[in-house]
Amino acid sequence: MENLPLWLARIEKAVETTKRAGLNTLASFILGVPGETSAMIKDTIKFARRLNPKYAQFTLCTPYPGTRLFELAKEKGMLITSDWRRYTTVEPIMHIPGITAEELKKLFIVYIV
Repeated sequence: MENLPLWLARIEKAVETTKRAGLNTLASFILGVPGETSAMIKDTIKFARRLNPKYAQFTLCTPYPGTRLFELAKEKGMLITSDWRRYTTVEPIMHIPGITAEELKKLFIVYIV
């Protein structure tokens, strides 16, 4: 993403402005998006810590039935399970090239701890 530094700077400014106004901040992050690397996930976690929002929400990318992402994951054989009880956004559901499900789960837990 060519303009990522610009977007990150805008997000940081918006969070700073919100904090100065005395408002609580909530930042949401989705990890494990197809094409993402473990280095990119670590950068996202570092960015979240730098933002230091009042609340942070991390979820794992979850391909729900009926979405383009689900169809893509199904076509490419990326689905780990079809057990719908596991589609909770806190458990890896897709194989992400270059990242094992175990590594993705560990990276996800890093911010919580």
